Amino acid sequence: MMDKKIKYAYFDLDGTIVNKDWKISEENIKAIYYLKNKGIKIGIATGRSFFMTQYAINELEPDLPTVAMNGGCIVNNDLQVLDSNYIDYKDYLNTIDIFRKNNIHFMVYTLDGIYSTKADIPFFEKMRQDVLNNRYKKTFKLVFEPNYDKLKRLNPIKILIPFDNQEQKEFYISLINNFKSFEIVSSQHDLIDIFSNKTSKGKSINWIFKATEKDLDELIVFGDNENDVSMFNITKNSVVLMNGSELAKQSATYITEKPFDESGVADFIFKYL
Repeated sequence: MMDKKIKYAYFDLDGTIVNKDWKISEENIKAIYYLKNKGIKIGIATGRSFFMTQYAINELEPDLPTVAMNGGCIVNNDLQVLDSNYIDYKDYLNTIDIFRKNNIHFMVYTLDGIYSTKADIPFFEKMRQDVLNNRYKKTFKLVFEPNYDKLKRLNPIKILIPFDNQEQKEFYISLINNFKSFEIVSSQHDLIDIFSNKTSKGKSINWIFKATEKDLDELIVFGDNENDVSMFNITKNSVVLMNGSELAKQSATYITEKPFDESGVADFIFKYL
């Protein structure tokens, strides 16, 4: 079933190997170290800020650079920035003006931290709790910022918008769909990601492989949602969780036989790699 030439593996975090409590299951950790012990070099590709990958980097010890913010930023294991791509500033200003007029709350990701227009967004609250619990060794700004004049001074890499249902998601996207500089995808079942169309997980992994003269045919990638499709498209070896989004399942080469909450990635690795 699987091409035995696999030498590299990239993993999405949330919904792929990381659960709703932001922890990697013991089975998935064992499976990833099984690959490492076979000589397969592993990497992380996530929509998260690179600051929020610290626990995963510590647990998995990636051999390859980490792709963060859907490709908006690439870092090494010391969180040193190797490459970054910013959102078009004019489109950013127009977007947050639209959000303000429609009373839409959102978070802005930059190279120094995350800024939220609302303090009690669940995703933002979870990040704050992790900071309070000293989960991250390298500190970063986590700011409740309702002042739009201050938000306009930021240099954004990603905008994250929470939504409650499909109708709300479609409405939010309809407001910003005309901005041609944007890539708009869902990274989780209740979050919309906006970032530069000059980048993506796939484009960033491709950049890493070109820079280090690696062969994409020797790469396997694992994901579960729309923001993983770009990396599914750069290699013939892509795996989606059986409970992943429909678009992701249509785009991947393989579908796991177990869902995410049963460590579907680990099950696939031990059976086929």
